[in-house]
Amino acid sequence: MRQFIKRIRILAASMLLAVLIGLLAAAPVRGQAAETSDTVDVVLHKLVFAPDAVPADTTNDGHTNPFGDQGSPLNGVTFTAYDVTQDFWSTAPQTEAAMTDAQNRIAAADYVAHNPVKAVTTSGEGTAEFGGLPMHSHGMNAVYLFRETQAPKGVTGTQNLVIVLPVKGAAGRIDLYPKNVGPETPIETGGQRFVKVDADDYSEKLAGAEFVVRNADGEYLTKKQKWQVVTGTITDSNNTQSLLTLQSKDDGSFAIDGLPAGDYELVEVRAPEGYMRSEHPVDFTIVPGKYSSAVAAINVVNAQSPWGYPPLPNTGIFGKLRHLLPKTFGWLPQTGSARATWLTILGIFLLVSLLIGRYWYKRVQAR
Repeated sequence: MRQFIKRIRILAASMLLAVLIGLLAAAPVRGQAAETSDTVDVVLHKLVFAPDAVPADTTNDGHTNPFGDQGSPLNGVTFTAYDVTQDFWSTAPQTEAAMTDAQNRIAAADYVAHNPVKAVTTSGEGTAEFGGLPMHSHGMNAVYLFRETQAPKGVTGTQNLVIVLPVKGAAGRIDLYPKNVGPETPIETGGQRFVKVDADDYSEKLAGAEFVVRNADGEYLTKKQKWQVVTGTITDSNNTQSLLTLQSKDDGSFAIDGLPAGDYELVEVRAPEGYMRSEHPVDFTIVPGKYSSAVAAINVVNAQSPWGYPPLPNTGIFGKLRHLLPKTFGWLPQTGSARATWLTILGIFLLVSLLIGRYWYKRVQAR
């Protein structure tokens, strides 16, 4: 009996060991996921150089910037990615020289590209990210052409790039640095960060506020990195839907990058819940080469709405009331917060209502 029990124990232990070995064999190895990924992210870092400072053509390794700290990030450049896999492999290039010839043929300006995948415009620090590109196409290693299809005025010297996947040592992400020739003075950009706070307590950070950016010419920045004139009320959704909108996060922070050097205004189009929209634009200046992470944040304040209710809309009868009240009660003191002004108006309204009610009560009693 003891021998039987012993055999049962050995058999059970052997089965358990086999299960554990199977589980370990099936478990993914940490750090190898990128090598077996079916997609890759390609990030283009667009740089512009002055005509007398254009560096020689060099090979991108998919990781580092081959131009070092030369050049300035350039926004507003649109790249279109094309799947050229079949055309590239149609000549069956086997040697390194043949591969280079095939790349040069497709990168040529007169090459007719088909099968566009997506188009992305550079923004922020001059980057355009093509995320999730398939590593294989038509059963072959994918080949992509990145062609510059639109650039700011005065910028020349487009550079098309051809990538043959996989790129050695680039697991999951490939960084490329195409260059352009700009005007005599390179277009330099920068950024600014902000923090949305309560007007009475700067430690109270506010989320959900929305803003647009206005330049010195009174034009507003669009989602396509263009500037356009807006007619009518800026808070109208029909006007803001095409504009680039910045929104404060839970910690009140938000930022803008990639603006050319100069003076701008931050215009609030939507206030945080329970607060009144600020009608005073916030001035800020972009310093070339200084991005949002390298500059001090500007506090943008909001005053609470009376009793936590939102302010009257600036449309219809409410808009007329908002403009009428300040004229009617123009003698009110102009000091203190907006909350105090509203409370004063409410007090006057209640007092007038009481006097009118008392007048009618006496009139009815007299009858």
